[in-house]
Amino acid sequence: MHGLLGTKGNVYGPMAIWFYQLLLGLSHNIFVITLLKSLITTGLLLYALSRILDAWELDRRALVLTLLSPYIWFYQRNLWDNSLNLVFLSLAVGPYLHFLKAPNRKLFFVIFLTLTMAFLTHLMSIPIIAGLTLHFIWRRRDWIKSHPWTLLAGSAICLLLASGYLHYFLTHRQPTPATTWSVRSLLFPLLAARQWTAYDFNYFLEKNWQQSGVLTLVTGLTTGAFFFFALGIGSIRRHLKMPQFSEQASLVLLLLVMQLLFAWSMNLKFHPHYHNAFFPVAFTLVALGIDQWNYLLAHQLKNLPKIALWEKFPLLLACLLLISTASISYKIQINNGSRSIRHGPTSHNLWQLAKAAMAQQESLLIAPGPTHPSQFPEEILILRKLIHDPVALGTRAAVYSTPMEVQYTEPSNPQSGEIEIKKRQAP
Repeated sequence: MHGLLGTKGNVYGPMAIWFYQLLLGLSHNIFVITLLKSLITTGLLLYALSRILDAWELDRRALVLTLLSPYIWFYQRNLWDNSLNLVFLSLAVGPYLHFLKAPNRKLFFVIFLTLTMAFLTHLMSIPIIAGLTLHFIWRRRDWIKSHPWTLLAGSAICLLLASGYLHYFLTHRQPTPATTWSVRSLLFPLLAARQWTAYDFNYFLEKNWQQSGVLTLVTGLTTGAFFFFALGIGSIRRHLKMPQFSEQASLVLLLLVMQLLFAWSMNLKFHPHYHNAFFPVAFTLVALGIDQWNYLLAHQLKNLPKIALWEKFPLLLACLLLISTASISYKIQINNGSRSIRHGPTSHNLWQLAKAAMAQQESLLIAPGPTHPSQFPEEILILRKLIHDPVALGTRAAVYSTPMEVQYTEPSNPQSGEIEIKKRQAP
């Protein structure tokens, strides 16, 4: 019982498979599945983040920034396992903050269940799970002593749910390759604020996707989120001294340290989705940073020139994010995707190719051209199965003729991601 294969050679848990199987039970239309996934995960994420803000008694501006973020927009539309940890871990952190204020069995079971779901989704959740567990043992020893049967029941349920995957993981675990620790990997979690910017979005699209100096400036200015993230880290000391927030502040500090050590030990230093498990903590720090900015303006920066921009800085950042996300969406639509290996053509483009291949009863022995990623035939195969193509399902023999080849419809246009399949020309 397992899920997808990770880049480190280990297989992840089956939670993502279960989630998408549930959606497949409702529809086999890829666009309906994507819409349902987006609505469900976005709704749950907003609820979870609202709980985090309520626990800290913060306003909703950080929630607006999250909704407008191009990274969150991309992840919520992406049919993937890693992006689900944004939701599951946020659903765990929010209730835990309220549990610290008023412990009860209901919240306890919600926390245990969502942490189990996160573990069964992606192993990147481990440092957050470990941090929450350590904080629970440290801060709630009295509650543990007075509720031993509740703790035992919760642990038993979680172990039962995870037992199949745990057995598979322990018996098929790949040796961890030797890693070279570096300062860069130790500091990698401090880049988590990129999820509220358009910084480095060329990871998903091609380089220089902005195509204009104005848009480059706009997306560059979204890095102001790092300012709030840094202020949030700086505000932890102030909150540690406040009785109503000291336990919550100690949790954020512990989770930050755990993530720093995890990134250092695993030598994480490049891929932006490595921040997904850390998302609820990074969100908290950005929200605390906005609150800290207001505090500084009111108490310590009174002599700052009275410019409305200072107070409207979060609103300005929201506008910049909206422009960035809208520009990314527009670019993808007019170019039918991108030529980046991490995005590629649009789902609509691939869907059309799947139907065309089905109509011709062709095999999926598609030979990619010299500049095309080899995963396109795999995606087309999956879509053909979703539309019950008998050739793709193996219930009818394919017509073998000239091999098919993936080609760009506009090979001379480096911005166009649209592809087509044609009969391969004889050399």
